Amino acid sequence: PAAATAACATPRRLVTLIAAAATVALTYKLAARFFSGKAARWSMILLATTPLFLFFTKAANLDIPLAFFILATILAYEKAKTKPRWLWVAGITFGLGILTRSFLALTPLPVILLDQMLFEKRKIPAMHIALAFALSLTIALPWHLAVWKKYPQAFIEDYLKFNITDHLFAQTPGHQPLSLLRFLANVLVIDSPLAFLALGNLLPQRSRTRKNLRLLLIWIAASLVPLSLAVTRHEWYAIQALPPFAMLGGNGLVRIEETVRRRLNDRMFLLLKIFGLATLCALPATVFLNIFKETKSVSTLNQFLQRTPEGTPLYNLENRYTPQSTLYNPRETQVITPQQLENLDAPLYVY
Repeated sequence: PAAATAACATPRRLVTLIAAAATVALTYKLAARFFSGKAARWSMILLATTPLFLFFTKAANLDIPLAFFILATILAYEKAKTKPRWLWVAGITFGLGILTRSFLALTPLPVILLDQMLFEKRKIPAMHIALAFALSLTIALPWHLAVWKKYPQAFIEDYLKFNITDHLFAQTPGHQPLSLLRFLANVLVIDSPLAFLALGNLLPQRSRTRKNLRLLLIWIAASLVPLSLAVTRHEWYAIQALPPFAMLGGNGLVRIEETVRRRLNDRMFLLLKIFGLATLCALPATVFLNIFKETKSVSTLNQFLQRTPEGTPLYNLENRYTPQSTLYNPRETQVITPQQLENLDAPLYVY
């Protein structure tokens, strides 16, 4: 069963891996546009070695594809400032992002609107932005309307209510609650230990660069503020904020490097760079040492698969949204409640 499960999960993980590689590539493109080629190279390396990002490249998870679509939308918007036809690309990627991860994909909307209203001198006509948004709706709405028409109750309960009420105002079952401070500490420090390099942007730099820093900060705020205010706080929802953090870190590292180099001799500067490279290499090494580590729910499920007769149905106690029931479980699994257990006559396998 374990081999069959791994084979089943591989295509899903491959999609995530491709999306991760594309996200790293687009991070380079946008950082080069905002800062410099050197800052772009560092941004790419920092994102690829961030433990939170790197860990989820090996998981069948939609948050890295979401990060790709958000990044692609904002990059296309930046290009549209000089070539308006890129707004059509932004509209397409925005719509695909909504289809991928629902309300979590709305991040580009406040980023673009705030940038246009408060900071950007080269205004894009509101009609063009509205047409791009209409294109996004053309892509995203048909699926929503079709599912709502065919399964109205499930659409409301399992989609709208779950994504809004069960995340904003309640803790989703099966996950340990996180406090606001712990969530931010995990995202900004523990799971992204090199995020502090973004502080290098406090050093003097050109006015054009400062304008781009504002957009990245709006992007990070648009990602993290809603997640921080919600009751359900999952670190992997914040993966969309990692590309702008990597770009801030890449440019900050260049600023730090230039400042330090003026104060050290060549030998000391070389030793410092070797130490920094060793630190970068240690981060992905730590992740890959745990590449075969399973979550407790997956490990428990595998025990059930090994110790119960093949083909026997399993029952999941209350936790209807456990991802492992669809991504890793080769057997039919139904959801059952404690009330139903009280009225059963025959034994069954529940996890």
